[in-house]
Amino acid sequence: MSSVFSAVGEAPVAALKTVLLLVGAATLRPKLEDLLISYETTPADVQTKFHLSRSTDLGTSTPVTPTKLTDPEGRSPTSTAGEAHSVEPTYGDDLLKFSVHQRQSYRWVPRPGHEIPIPAVALNGLGLNAVISDAVPTANATFLFTE
Repeated sequence: MSSVFSAVGEAPVAALKTVLLLVGAATLRPKLEDLLISYETTPADVQTKFHLSRSTDLGTSTPVTPTKLTDPEGRSPTSTAGEAHSVEPTYGDDLLKFSVHQRQSYRWVPRPGHEIPIPAVALNGLGLNAVISDAVPTANATFLFTE
């Protein structure tokens, strides 16, 4: 049975800034099951366009330790995560594109059986990238995923 984990990240969302990157391993295919975005900056009339994209390189980031969500006694996650990138990951296919107003939060949940898998290839992952923003608010992102 799959275990469910959570990875949480944050970053000021200037143009082309990754908020959170989830990276699998050559030995497994994690699946993204839930995506949440919110802002912690003072509310303003700011909109940010995000892309959820496949990545083929990690870039340089602050490591984030995924947390066991459903079974605190269970195994630790194999996947890794990173936030606040100083060197951006290399992105390929854009899987989702959407805009979020700073006064709202956003949640994406796929239909059962339509979760987004990460290929079982070293250094491959999924990244939430702010493509353009009206200002530089701090965004929070949560990925819920299974392994």
